[in-house]
Amino acid sequence: MLFAGRNKDRLNAARDEIGTSAADTLVLDVTDEAAVAAAFAGAGALDHIVAAAAGSVRGLLVGLETGKARALFESKITRPRRSQ
Repeated sequence: MLFAGRNKDRLNAARDEIGTSAADTLVLDVTDEAAVAAAFAGAGALDHIVAAAAGSVRGLLVGLETGKARALFESKITRPRRSQ
């Protein structure tokens, strides 16, 4: 199991909360495509990826600026899929 995110303290807290020493942590910014590719390059086969990272927006979808909608979609859907 691997916890990846931008904040080392929060990663360690998440690992400690589930109570497993079998989990590793990796400080990683999912908006940095090269860093994500490097992180997964040596990972081997993956059974599951759970992507809870990325930004969020408030408001109605219809009023969302196209660039922000694309960036949100990219961070939630496209980027995690490329990691497989």
